[in-house]
Amino acid sequence: MRHLAPFAIGTILKAKKLNGVLTREKGMIVLMLGLTVGLEKPKRNFKRGAVVLLPIDGSIRFVLSDMEVQRPMNHIGEVLSGIEELDKTTSGEAAELSFQMV
Repeated sequence: MRHLAPFAIGTILKAKKLNGVLTREKGMIVLMLGLTVGLEKPKRNFKRGAVVLLPIDGSIRFVLSDMEVQRPMNHIGEVLSGIEELDKTTSGEAAELSFQMV
């Protein structure tokens, strides 16, 4: 979904691997990565399955329930399958991300 945040998604795709530790925060799974990107087409409302990036801390977040957030975020994609697996994760688990262009 490059059209949603072209610079942020370009930065993510240039990275060969994205590894980090998961935490849970208010209806989201957070993967702290420290990515350096700016705010693009900011949104505050997200549906379950949205993948968003918070530019302030460079984290990628997986939305587990429909929500409105206080800080605007870049919507960078959607979880296409397996969101139930994210529901089972706990804080402290290691994660590695791979992205697929559709």
